[in-house]
Amino acid sequence: MADFFPQIKISDPSKVFGRGEGLSVLEDNAKSLAQIQIIGARRFGKTTISLCLESLLRKDEASNVYPIYTDVKTSRIKGTANFYRYLTAMLVKRLCEDQIFTEEKSFGLVAITPSIEYIENYTRLKDSLDDYQPDIFIKVASHFAEKMGKTILVIFDEYEYLAKSTFESLDGFMPLREFSTDT
Repeated sequence: MADFFPQIKISDPSKVFGRGEGLSVLEDNAKSLAQIQIIGARRFGKTTISLCLESLLRKDEASNVYPIYTDVKTSRIKGTANFYRYLTAMLVKRLCEDQIFTEEKSFGLVAITPSIEYIENYTRLKDSLDDYQPDIFIKVASHFAEKMGKTILVIFDEYEYLAKSTFESLDGFMPLREFSTDT
């Protein structure tokens, strides 16, 4: 017997039913730089909506945001510094895939060599001090946001895992919150 809930991730908005209006509202909110949360019961399509939102924003060349989807739960991130390493590595990966980040660049004391391999980016950041990880992410995101003339939009899936098992304390969230508010 087939599973009622498919185990595939759907990112094509044309393959979802009855979510067009909701996606449109989320897209408008993303473009106006609003911070939003999608809350619902398990298996109700929050991941699909998030992936479709990323897809819509990526296809819109006139969009003022550069979206990056990331699943906090499946990445199994432990520790504040590792979360920021992960976030920077995912941003660098996406920028490389889109051929925006093509050559080594220094961000303060840290030189980053671009790679489309997330694990390479993450591993290279392991050499830099834990305390600097939030600053590294902010410097990379700020640099490329300015270069593209867009705001970096991180779409977190399973967001509650940040507080539940990623950050040692909620203080770890503050650099991200302050950065997103300033932007």
